[in-house]
Amino acid sequence: MNKFQFLMQFIKDREIACLMPTSQAAVEVVCRPINFNQTITVVEYGPGNGVFCHYLLNKMTSDSTLIAIETNQELINNLKTTITDKRFSVCLDSAEQVREVIARYGLASVDYVISGIPFSFFDPDKKRRIVANTYKSLHAEGKFLVYQYSKHMMPYLKKEFKQVSSQFVLKNLPPMQLMIASKA
Repeated sequence: MNKFQFLMQFIKDREIACLMPTSQAAVEVVCRPINFNQTITVVEYGPGNGVFCHYLLNKMTSDSTLIAIETNQELINNLKTTITDKRFSVCLDSAEQVREVIARYGLASVDYVISGIPFSFFDPDKKRRIVANTYKSLHAEGKFLVYQYSKHMMPYLKKEFKQVSSQFVLKNLPPMQLMIASKA
C-alpha cells in the first residue's frame, strides 16, 4: 500500500491513528523490550500497513508467531497480499476481543502485545476493557507495549499492570510516547 492509499484509509477510517506510518527508527525503539532470542508469540493491535509486522517477522525465530488484529478490511487485504510468512496471521476484529482472538489460534496467553491504536478516540470504558483484556491475555512475564502521541494511557495501564514505564521517542513524526506495561 503506497502512502497515498494509506492517507485515503486514514481519511475514511477514524480508527487509524496517524496519517503516516511509524518510522523504522521508532519501530526499533518500540520493539527493544522484546526478547527475539526465544520462541515468542506477539499480538499487534492495528497493524496498518504492516511496518511493525515486517520488522517483527524479520527478527523473530522461525517458530515464533505474530497475530495482527485489525478493524479495517482494506488494510487486512493489503497485509495478506504483502506478507506471506507462515508465522503471520491477521484477523478482522477489535482489540477488545484479544482473548477470543488468541483462543481461536489455540492460545491461552501471549508474550507481547504491541499497540498504536488511537486510544484518544475511545471512551474511558473501551480503554479500560482493552487494557484489562490485554492484561488477561499475557503470560505472567508478558509486556504490553503502547505507543501514542501523549501519555494519556498511563493511568489505565497503571491500574492493571505491576510495572509501567515510559519514554519519549523523538525518531518519529510526530514524536511519540512509548509506554511499557509489565505483568511481573
